[in-house]
Amino acid sequence: MAEQLATTETAPIERVLSALAARVRRYVIARGVAQWLAAVAVAAWISLAIDWLFEPSRGVRIALIGVAVGVLTYLLYRFLLRDALTRLSRRNMAIVLERRFPELGDRLLTVVDPVPVDLPEGDEQHAAMLSATEAAVTEAVGRLDLDKVFNPAPLARSALVCALLLVSLVGLGLSASEVMRVWGRRALGLSDELYPRKTRLVAPGFQNGPVKVARGADFQVVAQADTGMLVPDSVQIQYRTAGVRERSSMDREGNADPGKEPFQKFSYTFNVLAPIEFDLVGGDDRVDDLQIVVVEAPAVDVHQTALAVRFPEYLGRSPHDVPVTGVVQLPRGTEFVVRGQANKLLTRVAMTLADAPDAQPTEIVPSADDRRRFETAPQPVDGNRTYLFTLHDADGIQSREPWRLTVEAIPDEPPKLSLRLRGIGAAITPAARIPLTGTVTDDHALARIWFEQSIASAADGEDEKGEAAAKDATAKIVERDATVDARGQLEQPIDEALEARELNLRPGQRLTLVAKAQDNCALDQGVGVSASEAFALEVVTAEQLRAMLESRELNLRRRFEQLIGEVSETRDAISQVRVEKPAQTGDPASDDRVDERLLAVERAAQNARKNADETLGVAVSFDEIHDELVNNRVDTEELKLRLKQGIAEPLRQLAAAAFPELDRRFTVLRQAITADSQAAEVARAGAQQQLDVILVQMQGVLGKMMEMETFNEVVDMLRSIIDSQEKLNDDTKSQRKRSVRELLEE
Repeated sequence: MAEQLATTETAPIERVLSALAARVRRYVIARGVAQWLAAVAVAAWISLAIDWLFEPSRGVRIALIGVAVGVLTYLLYRFLLRDALTRLSRRNMAIVLERRFPELGDRLLTVVDPVPVDLPEGDEQHAAMLSATEAAVTEAVGRLDLDKVFNPAPLARSALVCALLLVSLVGLGLSASEVMRVWGRRALGLSDELYPRKTRLVAPGFQNGPVKVARGADFQVVAQADTGMLVPDSVQIQYRTAGVRERSSMDREGNADPGKEPFQKFSYTFNVLAPIEFDLVGGDDRVDDLQIVVVEAPAVDVHQTALAVRFPEYLGRSPHDVPVTGVVQLPRGTEFVVRGQANKLLTRVAMTLADAPDAQPTEIVPSADDRRRFETAPQPVDGNRTYLFTLHDADGIQSREPWRLTVEAIPDEPPKLSLRLRGIGAAITPAARIPLTGTVTDDHALARIWFEQSIASAADGEDEKGEAAAKDATAKIVERDATVDARGQLEQPIDEALEARELNLRPGQRLTLVAKAQDNCALDQGVGVSASEAFALEVVTAEQLRAMLESRELNLRRRFEQLIGEVSETRDAISQVRVEKPAQTGDPASDDRVDERLLAVERAAQNARKNADETLGVAVSFDEIHDELVNNRVDTEELKLRLKQGIAEPLRQLAAAAFPELDRRFTVLRQAITADSQAAEVARAGAQQQLDVILVQMQGVLGKMMEMETFNEVVDMLRSIIDSQEKLNDDTKSQRKRSVRELLEE
């Protein structure tokens, strides 16, 4: 009977079920379409908001469109296709009606989808019951209101939301049609067109892409706001570097006058150590994806840089390369070429002088074979100069600081003479030998060394002793070249002996001796000539010189006698030093006595050291007297032996050996005083013994000095006899002349 009902087209139950299925499908489709259109409108709003706020790149927009299409496709299936394509069976419709209309009970489902039952053959009772149920259901279904099956609220809400979203889009399109058109071109046509703005920002310098900046340099980013539009109060710079994101406000520079200045300037300074990516945001405009690329600054490799130097010809030095290490010093008149090498490929090098920074720089083109290398034109060395080299590389970067090359001009100094007289004092005899010793140097090379001997005669004659008068007449100058050939030498030792006898000197004259040297400088300043110290020598007789030396020897003897007295006093002081050990150690009074003894010994040691120095000075003075006698050729063998071997050498031996031994014994005595009285007694005796030895030797030298007094007395006697003889001869001659005149007169 169920099958019969299903195949009957005009059955009321079938019509009701079919009508319900059609209405359910229309409800699902209407609600799904509303929900999907609402989702499309939401997607459009989201796309518009993201695109308007962030203006993402084309790649980001493509990705967003892909996501939106995927989501909307899923929602189309979820809200519409899945429910719209679902099969609505008669059983499902019957269940819906029974749930909505409880009065149907389970009869409608029993009629629509009866449960198969195995009945005995000929059982009419079950069929009668089913027929009765069908009749009752048919009557009940005919009275059902299918509108009560549906809840219109969800459909109404979906339709309302969809309508509101669509109307908002339409309203935006009408009120901001340009925004919608730009969005359409950007979202659908993937155009890079930007939205209309009230503010316009410009980042000068980045129009052609990333900007290259030297590592460690400061770089100022500039943002320009168009004054013809709305100028923002501030501009933000959002940057990313080394994995860190930061933002800062740029500095506003003044207030631009819109009528006169096209842009308001904002700036921010980076210290560039690593690559930087940043965006500029101000008002409703932004400039994205700006980049600073870090490169190395061009610099001169001083290890590969040298100066090709060509010296003045007069120096006779071959050209060669000079390394650049600090300040380069070159002789004046030299020419040099800078052959430099940089660490990068160069486009040009600008050279200026530090003392003329405003002058037009000299442009240097890098070598065509190796653009890291550059070479200047020849530069003269005529003064101290500092050259500044600014390098420009292929990346458009210039050196952070100019490379400084300081070249100091070494002037051609005149020769320097360091000479002294050896064995000659302030007076000489006409037969003297005048030794000069020392060195003559020049910074480049010597050309000549000579001696100028100026002889000044007494203007008013000479007195009986041969002494020059107060005034000198015009001097006579005699030149003599040195015996050594100093040409081309940087340093020339001098050991010359000038012969006074070659000058025919006379007592009473003054000989001034000057050594001179000349270099071979060929510069504008001319050759350099220098003179040594002028040695002024009085010409005296041999007797006068001996008298002068005797006077000096007498003074030395008196000083030596004082030294002997001082050494004797030292011996007496040491003999009075008590050396017994104090009875109680630790007693302050006993400690004071020890300190007094140590002080007495130390004072004696200091006096002994002073006496040793003075003894050596006396020995040197006697050597000088010896040398003066020899060089003036007024010496005798006896005098030389007495002065050298009898006085000077013993005194030197005293200073070199005897006094140092005494100092050593004083040291032993100081140590023994604080330790052992017996040892101190022995040490004091040793010091006294050494002092006795010194005194004996000094007395022996003093005896040699005293011999001169006897000798001088003999000499004085001889001088008196000679003077008397000369006077007698003069008187005899005068008497003879008078006798002759008297005879003639008679």
